[in-house]
Amino acid sequence: MPKTTKKYRIFRKSTRDKLEALYNAGVPVKKIAEELGFTFQSIYRELKRGFYMHLDGDTWKETRKYSADKAQLSAELNATAKGAPIKIGNDHRFAAFIEEMILNHGYSPAAILDYIEQNHLEFNTKICRVTLYNYIDKGVFLHVTNKNLLRKGKRKKKHKKVKR
Repeated sequence: MPKTTKKYRIFRKSTRDKLEALYNAGVPVKKIAEELGFTFQSIYRELKRGFYMHLDGDTWKETRKYSADKAQLSAELNATAKGAPIKIGNDHRFAAFIEEMILNHGYSPAAILDYIEQNHLEFNTKICRVTLYNYIDKGVFLHVTNKNLLRKGKRKKKHKKVKR
């Protein structure tokens, strides 16, 4: 018996726009699910994300409507919480040491980690070279940017060969 794998799908802005048009037109959720290719449970979860109360100006009656824009903002906000937490955390002594070595002594991040290891310095945090470079790229340190590194940005870029 062959294995079947479920296809993982997410709601994109265009799908949310279609959902908004269908739901606000009064189409039943089951029909919306068939039309968009999602399960009805997924449609209900998505509707919950974008519901708001709409006040009709003529009858002064409140109705529950779905807003694709509201749902998109909510999804984007939720997506910012993804990823592992920063390893440095509250180790301010380690962060200050890194900044000191780069700004005042001109060390590279790799050289700083070697210096820490060779001199048996103890910090609450232990990170690798790649993580340190990523933190500098993402602006984790207050005073250190890529511009403070000696060779960052001056390396030659690899060019992909074009097939003809």
